[in-house]
Amino acid sequence: MAGRTQSEVNVSKSLQLLYSSGTFIDLDANQDVVVSGIRGVYIGGAGDLTVEDSTETEYTFTGLQAGEILSISPTKVISATTTATNIIGFK
Repeated sequence: MAGRTQSEVNVSKSLQLLYSSGTFIDLDANQDVVVSGIRGVYIGGAGDLTVEDSTETEYTFTGLQAGEILSISPTKVISATTTATNIIGFK
């Protein structure tokens, strides 16, 4: 648990119960993040999330609250217009 708060550990355990593969990807970056095989996205800090799908179409989810889980399968997270923080993708 070194370097992680109790809240982060609880979130991780909750996500592992929901998504048994337990594979998580940090999507909170200062540049666009290209991903594959994502089944959902956890929003750790409130804000907007802009993603791209497999057809290279961008979608912006606005007004997201901390703790929300989106059942989406993005292929890219667009950093320039994403204001949400502590974003975790799970497989």
